[in-house]
Amino acid sequence: MEVKQEEKLLERKQEQVIKRGPEDAIINFEQPILERLPRTLVIYGWACFILLILAVSGFTIVSVFQSVQRDVNKKYEAELSVVRQKIDQCSMQYLSNKCSQPVPALKDQCLQLELCMNTHSADSATYDSLIVARLTGQVINEFFDHLSWKAMLFLVGITLVTIMAMWKVLQKH
Repeated sequence: MEVKQEEKLLERKQEQVIKRGPEDAIINFEQPILERLPRTLVIYGWACFILLILAVSGFTIVSVFQSVQRDVNKKYEAELSVVRQKIDQCSMQYLSNKCSQPVPALKDQCLQLELCMNTHSADSATYDSLIVARLTGQVINEFFDHLSWKAMLFLVGITLVTIMAMWKVLQKH
């Protein structure tokens, strides 16, 4: 008799839950947690996770960019210093040989010195662009040479797994 009363009581509770709607339903702990959470909460959680990943990625990208820029600037200054020394050397030889009024025997050497002074002009925008492009390429190549294929594949794999997991969870809700 008690069993029948308990069954009737349970049926009435279920009918009340159905009438009131699923918001008032008893939590079923056998369901996975993501299925029990409201859709809005899941979306906000994933949005925060994505923002965290983007922030870390952005910080890493900016740090790498600044590091590359510093390396390029250092190498550019060193290269420019070498070029300026070469120009100064050519200028000194030009003056010491009195090439402003060259002796016929030194005419070819004076032309070479004048060409040396003008070819490697430190003020030339084209020459600066070539130096910066070459140095940037060197620094980037050095950076990626130190990364192993395993590390690059790991980073790409983690990114893809995270994106697929987020996509799958959002499709369920």
